[in-house]
Amino acid sequence: MPEAPLRLTPRWAEHGVLVIDADGDFDAASAPLLCEPILRMAMTGHRWFVVDFARIGRFHSSGVEALTVARERVHGRGGLLALSGGPDIRSAWGSLGMDHAGVVYDTVAEAERACWADPDAAGRR
Repeated sequence: MPEAPLRLTPRWAEHGVLVIDADGDFDAASAPLLCEPILRMAMTGHRWFVVDFARIGRFHSSGVEALTVARERVHGRGGLLALSGGPDIRSAWGSLGMDHAGVVYDTVAEAERACWADPDAAGRR
């Protein structure tokens, strides 16, 4: 099956959470298309991000490394990068021996709530 290009659609949700809907294939080659803009926004002061992988065609574990780095950098700036999606995302995340608790949520609403309800970030709003 040929690769489907990664398409990203950003939208603002409640409490200043930026939700990015991803569609297509996510892997090491397409990861910078998602991660680099998130990192630039985090450097300018934005703190809460949700990436919705529910419509992703293929979520390859090779892209998880870039997501992990982005997530750590956002967290280091006082924010949170949460993911939503189904079992493929949990499986890819877990294939690298990484705990998905607090990272991967079943729905966008749960991931959004995790951002603005994050007790570690409450004092930095």
